[in-house]
Amino acid sequence: GIPFFHGDKAMAGWADVASAVHSAGGKIAPQIWHTGSTRGGKWEPEAEVESPSGLVGPNDPRGRAMTEADIADTIAAFASSAKLARDAGFDAVEVHGAHGYLIDQFFWSGTNQRDDSWNGPTIKERSRFAAEIVKAIRAAVGPDFPLILRVSQWKQQDYTARLATTPDEMTDWLMPLVEAGVDMLH
Repeated sequence: GIPFFHGDKAMAGWADVASAVHSAGGKIAPQIWHTGSTRGGKWEPEAEVESPSGLVGPNDPRGRAMTEADIADTIAAFASSAKLARDAGFDAVEVHGAHGYLIDQFFWSGTNQRDDSWNGPTIKERSRFAAEIVKAIRAAVGPDFPLILRVSQWKQQDYTARLATTPDEMTDWLMPLVEAGVDMLH
């Protein structure tokens, strides 16, 4: 039940969608995302799931920890998808970095227990993965294509979890993302 946003056939269909929305006077932005290790209710990925540390929640293993190569490939895939959105005629792109999916799993200390530069004791350090995705997207689509990043405090795995507990932590979390090229936070 998750629509593809890659490949000639899918992208031709999405170009038709963007064109139809424009014909009706609207604007449209696709939301691109990676499920990480979340569990799907009605869907399950065809490949082995991956996440920062092979966890779906604190002390809840699922899938495998991403390698440096996996991380690089994922960053490149987000940039490629954003460029596909621009080329298909969309007006903007939104990156889903919330609700327990992959980018959010890097933000959250409960699922990011890596011992390398993709983690750290602060939310600012754990924001590096998202910032690198934003930088790669910005390089792929240029400075004038609107980039939205969806973020959230809550997690599907734990509704009581909070990434930022003070206004200063919120700034430490979000400012590097804006500086990397996000135009709007959702």
